[in-house]
Amino acid sequence: MFFDVIDTQTGQYPNLERIALTEDWARGLVYCDVSGFAITDDGCLILMDDCDNVAHPPEGRFKVVALDATLFPNPDHPPADGSSNTRTTSQD
Repeated sequence: MFFDVIDTQTGQYPNLERIALTEDWARGLVYCDVSGFAITDDGCLILMDDCDNVAHPPEGRFKVVALDATLFPNPDHPPADGSSNTRTTSQD
């Protein structure tokens, strides 16, 4: 699943460093190594750093917006419709 996360306090993309430095629930993260959000197998949103620390934001703190997976083609897995997911350019 591809997704974006929106900060419900600002309506913008989250400032991960600021969140790690200022929000109690994220204090266990290394602020300069915050790598991003993930969704666990049971559907929980987590924030992770590169040191394998995770933090669970409070319910409603962020909004998860699903993105269209076709916008991010995987060259190892062709699209189900049989079309090519390789992008080419032509030069005149």
